[in-house]
Amino acid sequence: MTTTEDQENPGSNSDDVQEVNRELYKRNAELAVRIKTLALLRKLDEISLSALSMDNMAREIVLAIAVEFSYEMVSVAILDEKGNALQWLALASSEPDLATILSDFPPRTLQAPVTNSLASVHILTGTQTEPVLVKGTEGVFPHELLQRLKDVNGSSVVERVQSSMIYPLFFEQKALGVLTFSSDRNLHELSKYEHESIEGVVSLTSLAMYKAKIYEDLQRTTKQLSAANKHLKELMDVKTEFLHIASHQLRTPLTSLRGFLEMQAKGEFDKLPTEERRELQQNMFSGATQLNSIVNDLLDAMELEGGSLNFKVEPVQLENVIEDSIKTLKLNYDKKGLSLVFEKSGKPLPKLEADPGYLRQVFLNIIDNAEKYTEKGGVTIKANLKSNEIEVAVTDTGMGIDSTEIHKLFGKFVRGKKSERMHTDGSGLGLFIIKKIVEEHNGRVMLESEGVGKGTTFRVTLPLQQPH
Repeated sequence: MTTTEDQENPGSNSDDVQEVNRELYKRNAELAVRIKTLALLRKLDEISLSALSMDNMAREIVLAIAVEFSYEMVSVAILDEKGNALQWLALASSEPDLATILSDFPPRTLQAPVTNSLASVHILTGTQTEPVLVKGTEGVFPHELLQRLKDVNGSSVVERVQSSMIYPLFFEQKALGVLTFSSDRNLHELSKYEHESIEGVVSLTSLAMYKAKIYEDLQRTTKQLSAANKHLKELMDVKTEFLHIASHQLRTPLTSLRGFLEMQAKGEFDKLPTEERRELQQNMFSGATQLNSIVNDLLDAMELEGGSLNFKVEPVQLENVIEDSIKTLKLNYDKKGLSLVFEKSGKPLPKLEADPGYLRQVFLNIIDNAEKYTEKGGVTIKANLKSNEIEVAVTDTGMGIDSTEIHKLFGKFVRGKKSERMHTDGSGLGLFIIKKIVEEHNGRVMLESEGVGKGTTFRVTLPLQQPH
């Protein structure tokens, strides 16, 4: 076209310039988005490399996406460990007021079971890997969130949302959760390069969440292994203690009994004077009694710990149980010159619901224990009604206990250091059995002492009625 022709068609140049400007504007817009996307991807990469928990990482990710892309709402939700529910880890917004409201939701408090009809859940129940576009926020979030936003005047921003895009998060064909974008634009009209930008963000988010999940699983497994290792060590300690007890408490009377029985089998008993023979027979009886006591303690401990006991609960007059225990053990106290006093309350106590046999075992054990570790003075027993409970206090003037040992004494095969030297024939299960029986009756047992040489008080508290 000649210069004359150009001058005759001035509109032609104007159209060309406008087309060039439009193309430049389009390219500049695309470049701006790409620059923003690169900056966001770099930030998300830094977040993914940090040693954050999954919850904290999710919060950092959605906040970065919401701010950089100016979305009304962005959220990350993951499938729980069993794949039964979708849990929202974090929500964010580019709107300051809404961001404040969303930050109040603790991680994993918003949930939707996989049977829910939410689109956010539905896309994870199948094999769909493509994003889902929905109108507004319909099918994106649980009803509780949307209702809460209405209650705190956050609905104005939500109402501006035209559409939401739900992207499934997958890693190596394994469903992790969903990443959602809610905008005041129609996300269906996103340009090709905007889709590419979002897909890059989704891919990096999937990787970040997968790494966080692996890290979280590793921490959980490490914690479980640590707990299992601790439990195993405790079991090994118990086994060692049991073998220690077996080698002393069981072997000693067994060796003695075997020696006596061998003498009898060889006819040596017949040659002994009557008094000496009776003494040896008494020693045999004592050894058998000691063995029987230890074996019974072991069996009781196993039954109590296994929960296989069948308590026969009935109305019990507790004073009668205590008096019966005192009659059984009074001779031992008299031999040592110790007092054993039962100070009853002013009026008879009401009956309580309990198994009388096991209750008797508790007080026999406590009163017998008090005698073993008391060299002078005696033991006082008091029983009082306190509200809907009866408290029994057994106080001795014996050797006392170091305060650092008290919390350990109710464990299996555990005895105080000083008591081990004074009495070597115990099983180390007495207090464990007492505690288990009392707790099976929905009661409490406490051990109190002001220190070594200052005596001990056992407090047993039992409810009047058992739950039905």
